[in-house]
Amino acid sequence: MRILLTGFGKFGNFEQNPTEAIVNGFNNCCSGVSVSRCVLEVNFNTVPVVYAQILQQVQPQLILNLGLAAETPALQLEKVALNTGFDTYRGKTHFTLQPGAPDAYFSNLPVEHIARYLCQNGIPALRSNHAGHYLCNMLYFLSLQWCAQQGNCHALFVHLPFTTQLAAQICLQQHKAYPSLPQTVAEQAIALIIDWYLEYVQQPA
Repeated sequence: MRILLTGFGKFGNFEQNPTEAIVNGFNNCCSGVSVSRCVLEVNFNTVPVVYAQILQQVQPQLILNLGLAAETPALQLEKVALNTGFDTYRGKTHFTLQPGAPDAYFSNLPVEHIARYLCQNGIPALRSNHAGHYLCNMLYFLSLQWCAQQGNCHALFVHLPFTTQLAAQICLQQHKAYPSLPQTVAEQAIALIIDWYLEYVQQPA
């Protein structure tokens, strides 16, 4: 089983992105599973080219894209990626990601079931309708498009709050509080999603 786990580097006013720490710190302990980890630059121009190369190299059967949702108190499991973008930090208006492509791609995973499974294991998680309009959405669109073209792949985008350590640093430096989860809990959530998926693909059609 080939799994691709991605996160993002720093962006905007945040010098650190918790998804980078989670991706780099994730310890795969599932036998028979190969997890390729990648941290992407927050850049609309470079991500499509770099990500296409990664997909071709890894040939993943499961893609887990991670992104930061600074105001969320729970994991948000995204169902839809839209064919639209908005570059917040470059002042661009909304634009179409890929002219001629579908208006949206839907995850072919039962997102609500995964959220329920995480909650049953003590980790707060909710289904979210779509991944927004920024780079998280673009990456998810590319992931779901890859899955649609390959036919033997699934993808899920997970928006996460800050890790508790980063939230504490922001409190100290900016005197502003954000919801958070311990990094170990976030990594446990990723492991649980992988466990759930391994059972899911073994179920009879």
